[in-house]
Amino acid sequence: MPESHGASALLIFQAVFPYLLFSGNEKGDPIELEIHGSTNPSFSPSYEYLDQVLLPTLQERFGVAVERRLKKRAWTIGPLTNGTIWLKFQPIPPGQTLKLHFGPAGDEWVNGKCHG
Repeated sequence: MPESHGASALLIFQAVFPYLLFSGNEKGDPIELEIHGSTNPSFSPSYEYLDQVLLPTLQERFGVAVERRLKKRAWTIGPLTNGTIWLKFQPIPPGQTLKLHFGPAGDEWVNGKCHG
């Protein structure tokens, strides 16, 4: 993706991820991307939020596994540098939908809580 010193790499990811997640092909090719921008911006999610909250929740509740790596950290204040995050995931194949996963004991997620 094009570089921008003021752009939040995580907001860029959140904008393109739903489209990429449903762009699977018949061969089952994974999607790999690198996004340049701020990894720790003011007033936007940080890389740590993506790594420790958002992506683990997507994996736990929907089985969407995203490999990720913080290649270079950058803030929106201070020296003008770009951060870089790398991501790789398997998109959903054509014709399939996102499925809600059940809890570890077959429990169902309802209104954000796991019920047994």
